[in-house]
Amino acid sequence: ACRMMGKCYITHNGEREVLISTRGGHGGIAEWAEYKYLDFGSGELDSFCATVKGKGSITLRVDGGEKIGSLCFDESKETALSTGIKSISGKRSLYLFLDGDFALKDFFFKN
Repeated sequence: ACRMMGKCYITHNGEREVLISTRGGHGGIAEWAEYKYLDFGSGELDSFCATVKGKGSITLRVDGGEKIGSLCFDESKETALSTGIKSISGKRSLYLFLDGDFALKDFFFKN
């Protein structure tokens, strides 16, 4: 992540970096992590896949506003999940709006 807001933070689990969400909402301001810039190509990507542990949700937005999808979960063990997203294309900034207590180990997009 190149920029973050709220109480989320990045830690290291011995293998890789992990994004940690700690309740979301920080003084009335949303908790989020921004990634600049991702190349979504010609718009063939239609799924968001993530490995998470904990309870919460991730809402995906591009360029700070347009919602392309969301993922809700309640997982006591590290679990790989996926959800459909709105097809987008080109180079975009990606925002992950975080709500809950969870660890996001990794994420990727696929078609």
